[in-house]
Amino acid sequence: MWFSALSTSVMAIILWRLSCGKALPSISLCAAWAFVYSLQTVLAPDMLSSMFATTVVLTLLASYGLGNMFGWLLVERWGNPRRKMVERTLILNRKTEARLGQLTMTMSILSLVGAIHYSDTLGVMRAGSFNEFILMAGTLRTEIFSEVIQLELIDKVGLPLSYSAVIISIMYWYLFGWKWRLILSSLAVVIIGVSQSGRAGTFIIILQWMAAVGLKRFLDPQYRVRKFLWLSPVLIICVFILMQLLREGFYDVSGSSIKRTLYMMRSYMFGGVSAFAYYCDHLWGYTELSLGKYTFSSLYSALGLGKQASGIYDSYVQIASAGDITNIYTAFRSFIDDYTFGGSIIVFILLGILSGILYARLYYGNVLMVAILVPIFSFLLFSPFASLTYFNSFLMSLVFPYWACKWCVQLRHSRRRSTVVGVGACPVRPRRRLLALENGSNQDFLRSMRAAS
Repeated sequence: MWFSALSTSVMAIILWRLSCGKALPSISLCAAWAFVYSLQTVLAPDMLSSMFATTVVLTLLASYGLGNMFGWLLVERWGNPRRKMVERTLILNRKTEARLGQLTMTMSILSLVGAIHYSDTLGVMRAGSFNEFILMAGTLRTEIFSEVIQLELIDKVGLPLSYSAVIISIMYWYLFGWKWRLILSSLAVVIIGVSQSGRAGTFIIILQWMAAVGLKRFLDPQYRVRKFLWLSPVLIICVFILMQLLREGFYDVSGSSIKRTLYMMRSYMFGGVSAFAYYCDHLWGYTELSLGKYTFSSLYSALGLGKQASGIYDSYVQIASAGDITNIYTAFRSFIDDYTFGGSIIVFILLGILSGILYARLYYGNVLMVAILVPIFSFLLFSPFASLTYFNSFLMSLVFPYWACKWCVQLRHSRRRSTVVGVGACPVRPRRRLLALENGSNQDFLRSMRAAS
């Protein structure tokens, strides 16, 4: 187990050095796996591990990292990003801020309405008392997956929009700063999660906000992370405890129950990597090429091509001598099941190239890439647990927020000197002085351009 933690950590360091400290998405992927493996070595040494599984993980991490660097080089060497960075003007006037603010508010209100309607469909809004709601919430999740409760069309459309609204709110914060109304979209996702005692949705939006803060901190040296944001891990632990007690109906809230819930948390945190080790040692090669049945299980279910199981896989395996069981196998199993191991290597190389291109475009000035990269980073950070491609809401958040924000924030070539512009990946406020990002290799180039002008 220590070998898994050490090897993934070394992989992250190697990619960091090869990228010259540019914090490519592949570094976050390796760091996430190294973090989980390291904690498992300390907190759950009795859980299952496998040298073969570690080799498979390292191969896929290296494939994604290789694709990342190649995608970066495509923009760096052949895309001529410096010239485009200077020619591009980022229109951030009051009209743009108002337009994006209206879009953010509209999406947030629609998300809240959809969340309330979803809760009403489940019967939560008709609960006569808080105790009745607690007893009801624990069984709703099973009834949804067993199709005892039939969701209406507005619910099937509204749920994915909620996560897209979160990305649009993040985009507004990235460009124009924090407003309290930005919390409404996240509140809608929390309401949906509480209605069915689910915790994954809340974890995902926390990871997305963390990814956005990390991107802004790395690309804007003047941005300072607020101290309370370092309490995000504590928030995740509290959400896990509350949602687990909600699933159990709060029948016992004593200290022993909380300790038991914290013990169960180790199965949630480390169960994925241990179940993947079991899969590699005992189930390897027993699946057939399915071309997306597991990777996009919710999409297949929505299209009527396959039935989605609770937790994607309905087979539980024992992962520790103490009897811990799980049916979550990280994000990697679904890719291997769908495309075989060789095919998954090709898929991860292609995904690495795509995310490398997107990240390079953000680094060199196209701030709209934040709307795509934030969901991608959340997928990478969540990969040691499960694949976010299971959810249609995640798939929609990869596409819809970008095009919606592109309509609001105009990126175009212009020679107008009267327009407030920002060069590089750093967002600017129209009411403040012009700020240009002096980042790494851009610093000397920007200085020479200013001297020439």
